[in-house]
Order: sequence, then C-alpha cells, then structure tokens
Amino acid sequence: MGKLWNYIKDKWKRYWAIKPEDKYPALDDDQRKYRSEFGNIVDKYLIYYRNDADEKNEPYKRIVYIDVENDIDWDERGDDPKNPPTEEMKKQRLAELSKLNVEQAMPVQNLSEEEIFTFKKLLGEGYNAALSYNFEQVEMAIREAEKYRSDRNKERSRWLLLTAATLFLFLLVTGYILFVICTEHPHFELISAVFMGAMGSYVSIWSRYGKMDMTGLGTRWLHYLEAVSRMGIGAIFAFVIICALKSGLVLQELNNGAHLLSLYMALGFVAGFSEKFVPSVLESFVYKSENNQ
Repeated sequence: MGKLWNYIKDKWKRYWAIKPEDKYPALDDDQRKYRSEFGNIVDKYLIYYRNDADEKNEPYKRIVYIDVENDIDWDERGDDPKNPPTEEMKKQRLAELSKLNVEQAMPVQNLSEEEIFTFKKLLGEGYNAALSYNFEQVEMAIREAEKYRSDRNKERSRWLLLTAATLFLFLLVTGYILFVICTEHPHFELISAVFMGAMGSYVSIWSRYGKMDMTGLGTRWLHYLEAVSRMGIGAIFAFVIICALKSGLVLQELNNGAHLLSLYMALGFVAGFSEKFVPSVLESFVYKSENNQ
C-alpha cells in the first residue's frame, strides 16, 4: 500500500511540476553525472552517450537525447580521435544534419504522445549516425522515421474522420428516435429520408476509408468538419431527390403511392451513399428538358 501511495504522489508531483528537472528528475547517479557534464541538461530519453575523459590526448564527449519538449538535441565536445574526419566528411555531416532537421520539423500534430516519441527515437538514431559520419545509416534512419510518421499520420486521419462521423451519427440516431417517439410530423417520410441520406453517407465513409488517399497533415478540426460535411451533403442530396420525386420532376414511375416511406428511405440512403446518384438524376432531367424545348 505504501508503494502505491508513493507512486501516486510521484505521478501527481510530476504532473504539476513547472521546472523540467522536477518533471523529469534524474533516476540514478549515472543520469545525474552525464546531465551535469553537459550543462545540467534534462533528458526525457537518452539515445547515445559517450565520454572518453579517461583517455589520453584531447577528451571527446557526445550526447544525443530527446528533451522534455520531444525535440532531438545533441552536444559534442572535442574531436573524435577514433574517427578523424576530412573536410569533405565535415561538409557532408552538416548536410545530413540539415536533412534530419527538416524531417524532425515535419507535421505530427495529430499523433499521440507515444507515436511522436517513437518517431523521434527513430530519427535520433539518424542524428547519432550523422555525428559518427555513418551517412548510409542516416539515410536509412530518415526513411524508417518518415515511413513510420507517414503511416501513423494516415491512420490517425482515418481514426479522426471515422470517430467524428460515428459521434455525429449517434447524435442523429438519438434525435431521430426521439422524433419518432414524441412527434407526429406531417412530413415524416421526408425527414426519415433525410436521416437515411446521412446514414448512407456514413456507410459510404466506412466502406471507402481504406481507399482514401489521406496524408494526415490536416488539423483535427478539419477532419471533424470533413466528416460532418460529408454526412450533411448526404442529407441534402436525400432531401433534393425526395422533393424532386414528390414534385414529379424525376423518377415518376416510382411515385405510385405504394410503400412511400420505404421508397423515400431507400432513395435517401442511396442518395447519401453514392455522391454521383443525385447529380446524375438531375443531369438526366436537365438533358430531357433541354431536348424537349
């Protein structure tokens, strides 16, 4: 019980901590040592540490780590006697570090804390390889980190889109159920068709989301707006096709007065599911009207 209480207190203290060193305190003497060697840094995750202070000649020290803001940072003191670089190698190292900086700046705003952390760890290995003049390893680290970031961004986009659509559908279903229970509206068939249009759009989103070419670079609210807009357009299409049907402009052979509710709901669903259905029906009507003039 005492261990649990200490764990809760530690988590609570870190959550409300203001200073980075209070939020991520050193866990052991080794961590305290290398932090002090590089100016009392605060690392969230250590990628690489080396200190040749015990060797003769000029001591060499290097550290690569992820800081408290999830950025990759590094520090280097002295020249590496085990791997003396040429001027050409130094120039290439600067170029590789620039590539890594560009990759680190790529958008990750929709990813979770854990996903961002994994992306930075993969990229951190590239920084360490660049500092070691292992340029082939740098290119591989960039490819792996970019693939991970791109895949997670696409997954997160789909998750945001489907979550927003599902929540919006839940609200619509709840409202429709209450409408059915509590009211006797004269345009019940039309309202039911509009609801089925939104339902059709929702099913369309789910059936096609795996084929959507999503980059994941949009903001969270853009994904929410896209989901709601698609379902709203489905409802509008359903409203338009039913109004056109009731007025006798299109599909007159279907409007025979039998099973109107089922007909309107089925047409509403199709109008929402297929974004080409209503435009094609209206285009056909316009084409016939123009030819009859």
